[in-house]
Amino acid sequence: MTTQQSAGPAPTDLRTDTLRVGPVSACLLAGDLTIDTERQAARALAAALHGGPAVLAVDLADVELFTCSGLNQLLVARRHAAAQGTDLVLVAPSRFVRRVLEITETTSLFCVVESIDAVAEDAVGRAAP
Repeated sequence: MTTQQSAGPAPTDLRTDTLRVGPVSACLLAGDLTIDTERQAARALAAALHGGPAVLAVDLADVELFTCSGLNQLLVARRHAAAQGTDLVLVAPSRFVRRVLEITETTSLFCVVESIDAVAEDAVGRAAP
């Protein structure tokens, strides 16, 4: 006799964190950015945009799986950021993210930097009188 257990919701494979420092809102996305985690990513990106920061820095250094759903979330966030006058910057995209951006020829749509420090220094410099 074999017993089957119903599969409940799969555990999330995406970790998110949001931090606001002055004019910069940083959103960390780590793990898998796929169709299974797109709602979670969308919520994190929306939360990071809340309050109209000057810059939204999306840290993608620890993304291990990146699909077209992940790219779509970045494109939506880019559109929302632009609509409210917020610059969107991708911070240290992992090789998985970079590969999808290259294949889809969307790299040029994003400002890409290697460090969150560069984003913070630039934003503070622009805000200074």
